[in-house]
Amino acid sequence: MKIIIQISFALLLFSSPIAFGQHEQTESNGEHDSGGEGHGHHLKKNFIAIFTGATTQLEEDKDTDFTLGLDYVRHFSKLPRWGVGVFGEVIFGKHTEYLFGLPIYFFPTNNFWLRAGPTWEIHKEEEKSESGMNETTTETNFALRTGLGYDFEVKGFVVVPNVSFDFFRDKNTSLVWGLHLGRRF
Repeated sequence: MKIIIQISFALLLFSSPIAFGQHEQTESNGEHDSGGEGHGHHLKKNFIAIFTGATTQLEEDKDTDFTLGLDYVRHFSKLPRWGVGVFGEVIFGKHTEYLFGLPIYFFPTNNFWLRAGPTWEIHKEEEKSESGMNETTTETNFALRTGLGYDFEVKGFVVVPNVSFDFFRDKNTSLVWGLHLGRRF
């Protein structure tokens, strides 16, 4: 598991200098344009990305597990600094966990974003009963996810280093960190 974390961190460090080198800023009507095709992403209302990273339990067992996910964000037409999203993640730990969320996004700048919204975790565990049969138990937990990220355009793709916190109802907290790789359309 440590090698996955090291690879994710190396990708983050490697992508940042590339992104800074490719990042261009032009002023047009007072807005920031960071597009390789001459179109600022403020004109593209949809964003879809694959997430790869890790989830660290901050209070229980303090394990760090590989996390893989998919995110979609839609900018509001009338309020371009705001958006709504949906995400799904799978945490590959001792037991597989599935997370789904519906965050609201705020973009203080065209590249920097903040998000917050409800998240549901579905946790499945298989245990052997006294009779020797496998029994599956499913538990659903509610959390509030808050996070931030910064978009870099690299040759038509968007690389987003980001970090989030999941605050669970049972007072546990998870740190979710990694990279999104996606496209605007």
